[in-house]
Amino acid sequence: MSIQQKLLPRNKSLIDIVNKFPVNNDLKPILTIISSIQDYNFNRFAQKWQMNPVQLAAGATKITSNFITLIDYLHLIEDFDEPVLMDYIFKLRESLSEMQTFEPFYIHILNLEKELPNYFRDIRISHNSHPTKIKSLISEIEDVVYDIYKEFKHYLGIS
Repeated sequence: MSIQQKLLPRNKSLIDIVNKFPVNNDLKPILTIISSIQDYNFNRFAQKWQMNPVQLAAGATKITSNFITLIDYLHLIEDFDEPVLMDYIFKLRESLSEMQTFEPFYIHILNLEKELPNYFRDIRISHNSHPTKIKSLISEIEDVVYDIYKEFKHYLGIS
């Protein structure tokens, strides 16, 4: 189950790997069951929204990757670079827009994307601002994005 959990973000299953190697035929049904256990929440959610579980998993993986990339960027940066930040937000919003199911999260990110440039102007922050001010602002944005990400995971039943 641990291996299957690590494969899920790569849109792979344990059975895909097992089929590439000679494995005792008695083990294949067991491995198929193990690989499908991890997909249970996606299957349940997919049925609710009448979606293909593979499509849902692929979309959720892409969105999760964009969330994590944005959160990591916010956590690691030291300078203020509005165009780069806005590009990461745009990529996340675009991935959310690909599936109607995730519209509430799309709206959250869209609002953030619209409000941030005005907020940056209002508080007069730029790449020349004091590092403490930049870090404080970035930390606030990181908290907002992380909260949306936690809601997203909860929505999918994977938190």
